[in-house]
Amino acid sequence: MSNEHDDVADSEATGAANRPEVPRVDVVFRVTGERVAVDHGYALFGAIARALGEDLHGAWWLAIAGLRGVQRSKGELGLSGPGCELRVRVPHEKVATVVGLAGKELEVRGRSVMVGVSRLWELSPARTLRARIVTTKVKGELSDAEVFRAAITERVKELGVKARVELGERRVVRISEQLVAGYQCTLRDLSEGDSLKVLYAGVGGRRRFGCGVFMAGPPRGEE
Repeated sequence: MSNEHDDVADSEATGAANRPEVPRVDVVFRVTGERVAVDHGYALFGAIARALGEDLHGAWWLAIAGLRGVQRSKGELGLSGPGCELRVRVPHEKVATVVGLAGKELEVRGRSVMVGVSRLWELSPARTLRARIVTTKVKGELSDAEVFRAAITERVKELGVKARVELGERRVVRISEQLVAGYQCTLRDLSEGDSLKVLYAGVGGRRRFGCGVFMAGPPRGEE
């Protein structure tokens, strides 16, 4: 198990790649389809890139919050019924790039997902934000929650954000042939400006694969 991946090394977690000053918007698509694995971020990214016909590996501007569905069995989400959606977070000038997903069929780990119409969701600040999983490099044992919390606290500070960092359960995401470990994460006591920085830039790496993408309220895909 690893906490690194060459394609999305944590150089994207700091510096120019984050660009917390660039406002983003969520493009939210209605979806229907078969059950998919809860751990679907890497496969979903590939499916989106194929559907759009674009090489998105260097797309610093793209964050994919993933598929929101209903827990049907351990490790699977159902995509039938109200509230099932795909949420993609991009700068305003990239909206035209991703709305082309409407009407496409995505193959996600061998399962079919039909993408419906889209709507725009403006991001609003909140004092508390949550992410299903955050990944980053750590100095020390990844299994040590306090070591990981210190690393995430440092990533938050690098964004110029003040927040109280809380970790939930330890989680694993499959990226290509590699298992990458991280933690569920909550940021509390955020100012309005700092909240928007986190929403815009995320925390840690692998945001194209659903990691480090923060929301107000329960993490996406778990309601």
